[in-house]
Order: sequence, then structure tokens, then C-alpha cells
Amino acid sequence: MNKEVENNKKQRMKAVERWANFVKDKDDLVWSELQSELIDSQIENAKDIKLTKEQVRYIKGK
Repeated sequence: MNKEVENNKKQRMKAVERWANFVKDKDDLVWSELQSELIDSQIENAKDIKLTKEQVRYIKGK
């Protein structure tokens, strides 16, 4: 594994650990609200992206 790939993996694992600790340490309502905000923002962003039918088919095919 090259150094860049290894470094990226370490960074992702640290992010997962931070999130797991956050979820363990916070009240369910706190992180649930944050998760809901994230999901809602992703849905809104997806609505703003104008794709052709062909582009949608291409993405779904991958």
C-alpha cells in the first residue's frame, strides 16, 4: 500500500472513531438532529443538480 493510500485510510479511521465517540457521548436527540440536517441538505443539494435522463441512467448503471 502506498503512503498516500495508507494516510487516507488512517484519516478515515480517525473520522469514524470521532463520530463513534460523539454518538456515544451525546444525547440521542443531539446527534439525531445533526444527522437529519445532513440528510436533508444532501436531498436539497440533489434537487438542485439538473441531470439529463441519460446522465441519471449512467449514474444508476454504475
